[in-house]
Amino acid sequence: MRYGRRLISEDLFNLRAVNDPQISPDGSRVAYVESIMDRNTNKYKSRIWVASTSGNDEPRPLTSGSELDYAPRWSPDGQLISFISSRSGSRQRWIMHNTGEEPQLFSHLGNVAGVPVWSPDGRTIACIIRLSAGDKEREEEQALNPRERFSKNVLVVNQLRYKLDSVGFLVNKNWHLFTVQVKGPGRGVFQQLTFGNYNFSSPAWSPDGLFIAVAGNRISERTELDLVNDIWVIPSGGGVARRLTRGAGPANYPSWSPDGRFIAYIGHDRKSGYYTNRGIWIVPLEGGEPRELTAGFKYPVGDYALKDFLGIEQPGVTPHWSSDGKSILMNVSANGTVHLWRFSVPDGQGKQLTHGERVIYNLSFSFGARRAAMAVTASTLPNDIWVGEINGESVNQRRLTRVNRDWLDHVKLARPTRFTFRSPGGPEEEGWILHPPYSTGEEHPGILQIHGGPSAMYGYVFFFEFQLLASNGFAVIFANPRGSMG
Repeated sequence: MRYGRRLISEDLFNLRAVNDPQISPDGSRVAYVESIMDRNTNKYKSRIWVASTSGNDEPRPLTSGSELDYAPRWSPDGQLISFISSRSGSRQRWIMHNTGEEPQLFSHLGNVAGVPVWSPDGRTIACIIRLSAGDKEREEEQALNPRERFSKNVLVVNQLRYKLDSVGFLVNKNWHLFTVQVKGPGRGVFQQLTFGNYNFSSPAWSPDGLFIAVAGNRISERTELDLVNDIWVIPSGGGVARRLTRGAGPANYPSWSPDGRFIAYIGHDRKSGYYTNRGIWIVPLEGGEPRELTAGFKYPVGDYALKDFLGIEQPGVTPHWSSDGKSILMNVSANGTVHLWRFSVPDGQGKQLTHGERVIYNLSFSFGARRAAMAVTASTLPNDIWVGEINGESVNQRRLTRVNRDWLDHVKLARPTRFTFRSPGGPEEEGWILHPPYSTGEEHPGILQIHGGPSAMYGYVFFFEFQLLASNGFAVIFANPRGSMG
């Protein structure tokens, strides 16, 4: 067995991060994003890769260059891939053939945010674009006198949430829904569907293509302070937006039932304030009270595992309906792990489909949900792409990539030891200790890592900072205090 060396901080530049695996509609290929950190520019670089789900071929890059390429999405027929790239100077939408031919620029409007979403017929793409008040004012700027013109860069903050990591200042900016024609005489033409002082996200097409569901709300003191969102439905050709929920709490990631009669989404009703577990809710398209499908379920749906090595633009996971509309697939955070579960729509009963000391932080499904692509991390695995065959009550998984194989062959990582404890008058809690991997039983100085929130969780993920400390002689203790997720 090869003797692994100790970690050094510069190892961070040798690691590759993979995320956002998108399986083709027929389940034969997975497009995903691979990111690196460039020590010369102090920036991320990312490319889109594709892997065969058979595992018989080596993964290969579909894009190249020194900028950001991310958010790949297959057209319904699997022939085209839409993605976002910064290669033109700002984040715009590009389209390429699935063979990786030279991409075509498809947008020149603002900065594309979120991910592109194809219409069911493959003729139109919906997306969220960040608009700035400055976009409208640039043309008028030259008409201003010098004092007005040169003071325009003064930022007046008049809202509670005024900046965001990786985004910057939010003042005078809104996220709105647009569509763009991919085929036909209107090819390349954008249409704005939402307006005003609103922010929207997570567009989802109805099965018949007539409507688009989005999550969002008008910016106000209440929606900013209470993190309130709603689910809206908008005619895909333009028209009046109709609100389906009534501002009880956060509501995100809408997903249509196969028959188009219901929309599932992720959210909660603030029953326990901000710390309420997020669950799967279902609301009728024609109106009515939303139903919490996961009412009484112990764990939150979604990935709440803290990580320090992800790459760029990790998208959220949308609840996925089975083809018969009788169940919904979603990942769940529980006891330091994140796994795929199936929930019965009639009674809300949940069944765990994947197992083990690992975290599934991204996933997507082929047509009919017979196969899933998953981005997976574990304590001694930075990340890789896996594929799973969904067979009733279980998932047969196999690994498609080994992006950090060479690096892992030359270092020695620490494996965590789990322990449990009970807070006074509280439930059993859990934590882990990373002992220095070269330890022979002697004492070591300890470092206690405490996460904030506390609505998050430590767990079975690769945490570079923890591994670096352990490799350099520290015992690292990290635990989930009372109030943590999972």
